[in-house]
Amino acid sequence: MPGVLDGISVVDFGHHVAGPLAAVLLADHGADVIRVDRPGTTAGEHPSAAFLHRGKRRITLDLKREADLDIARRIVERADVLVENFRPGVMDRLGLGADAVRATNPALVYCSLPGFGSGDPRAAVPGWEGVIAAATGNCRPRRDEAPDDWDWSRPSYCALPLASNFAAFLGCLAIVAALTERHGTGRGERIEVPLFNATFELIGVAGAYPAERGRPPEKRRDPNGSGTYRCADGRYVQFDPIGGSMRFMSWFLDAAGQSSWVAEGFTSRQRLAADPTLAPELRERLTALFLQRPAREWEDLANAAGVPLCMVRTAAEWTRTDHARETRAVVRLDDPVLGPTWMPGRPIRLSTHEAPLWPRHLPDADRAAVLATLDAPPPRRPALRPATGAPPYAGKRVVDLTQVLAGPTAGRILGEFGAEVIKINSPQRRIDAHGYVNRGKRTMLVDVESARGQEEVLWPLVREADVLLQNFPRATAERYGTGYEHVRVTGPTSSTCP
Repeated sequence: MPGVLDGISVVDFGHHVAGPLAAVLLADHGADVIRVDRPGTTAGEHPSAAFLHRGKRRITLDLKREADLDIARRIVERADVLVENFRPGVMDRLGLGADAVRATNPALVYCSLPGFGSGDPRAAVPGWEGVIAAATGNCRPRRDEAPDDWDWSRPSYCALPLASNFAAFLGCLAIVAALTERHGTGRGERIEVPLFNATFELIGVAGAYPAERGRPPEKRRDPNGSGTYRCADGRYVQFDPIGGSMRFMSWFLDAAGQSSWVAEGFTSRQRLAADPTLAPELRERLTALFLQRPAREWEDLANAAGVPLCMVRTAAEWTRTDHARETRAVVRLDDPVLGPTWMPGRPIRLSTHEAPLWPRHLPDADRAAVLATLDAPPPRRPALRPATGAPPYAGKRVVDLTQVLAGPTAGRILGEFGAEVIKINSPQRRIDAHGYVNRGKRTMLVDVESARGQEEVLWPLVREADVLLQNFPRATAERYGTGYEHVRVTGPTSSTCP
């Protein structure tokens, strides 16, 4: 089955992590990615290359040699997308900057993922993860996560490449939007997503506040009894009964045989807010309760009840779970160096377009094949037409039924690319972070569980929509009559995104 990006050619000049990650996400959906490695790259490269370079063709080029640089230019002339994450100015000095290559290939979408942007006075500073964390104020633990004797003058850094990940994700979103726009104009786009800027998507609502009031006090990390708890077998679970209501705590207590806690106020927001002794007592009771069963048993109980609780596992343990493998959150590919290797699966799943995944090739393994393509007739480009000035998704309508954070953020980003987003919130729920996640949207309160709400509001909107967003728990949309098959019958031209 061809991927949704089948026929799109990408050249990957990136280095660890943002550039290669953006390119592999495109490869996962069928794009033909040509990975340009620097001299000295061997089969002994970092094991992460098994994931970051899967699905790519590879050629080694020394961009400081004129002959190899000419090959790189010819590859770029035939490409639809270029991805790089050097500091601003590096690609220009090589003659591969956006202005130079788009002069000969105006259909090219050129995506840069530097540490600091080209207009930033720190543009020449190496944008390593620790540097970006320091520059964005993310070099300290969050409230309630540090030990009681923590030295707050001591910086703390996350081992996860968060800035690189967010830059890669946002870069891919912008690339797809630019390719969409190119269908109408034939013209490419110059995209820059600095890691510094991308980190503020990670910070999110925590960085949104009225300037005249100053930064608000940091919220506690353990609302509604959420947190990490030790269990009878010495393992731990992460319990997160957060959200607009206390329903998760009620469901959990019923499943655990502790329904009597409800009458004591432990599932009442009002009583928890009014009585400062209740929250500490709830935590003490939960601490004792979780010690009564092993972690896996708690996980099974909570999952059956629809409660957000998970046993804390190492990455290796998670990879071996039936859940990870059956959902293809992890996949096994036969890597040429490591052999059969489990790695992250395709993060985005499409019902009708899912290109096969294949393992990385060794450095320079595809040199002959790549060079052969340079002698073939050039690809046909769409005719250049005047730019409309409208954003890529102008004229598209999105109905957004999502709650809390991930879903509304997806709708917000579509709106930032020009879509008309209609946000439907439940009248029964508090709207968290509304000013941030729902900015730029038209909003209304509708009970989509009711027949009247569906018949008079939801379905008329869906029939005219291009996209429906929802992030209900598993099978909930089907229970409401708003699942994928229901929507496809009512709005046959629309797509749904769970």
